[in-house]
Amino acid sequence: MKIYFIKKPCPTCKTKIGLGLFSDRGKIIRCSNCGELLMDDPKSNYVLLLLIVSGMILSMGFRHFFGASALRDIMLLIVFSALFFFFIHLKVVKKDLVIKNKQTLEISYIDQADWHEIVENAKGKDNNFEIIEKL
Repeated sequence: MKIYFIKKPCPTCKTKIGLGLFSDRGKIIRCSNCGELLMDDPKSNYVLLLLIVSGMILSMGFRHFFGASALRDIMLLIVFSALFFFFIHLKVVKKDLVIKNKQTLEISYIDQADWHEIVENAKGKDNNFEIIEKL
């Protein structure tokens, strides 16, 4: 059972979707209510990088001018982490097919062009992928 600390609304139906702290980053997930494919916005990764760098610079500045304090550093970490969670947004991803790898049972979301490439590469060989659903 996963514990989700972050709940963000689906852009389509506004259903709250639980996200893991780090496990769902860059992964396509499906809305349980409307079935829309969602992914975190790549811009939030840049915001994360900016927040981490600014938090480190601020922490080093405080240490240099006011002396070392572990409590202040922990508080800065908590504040910048909370700001990061505020900036996470989900966006709708348009994919055509849901496929499954027959060997690993892993499910992937791809475009029709990617499927044609898989079929071309598997000519004369056993195709390890099968289409589960057309979106």
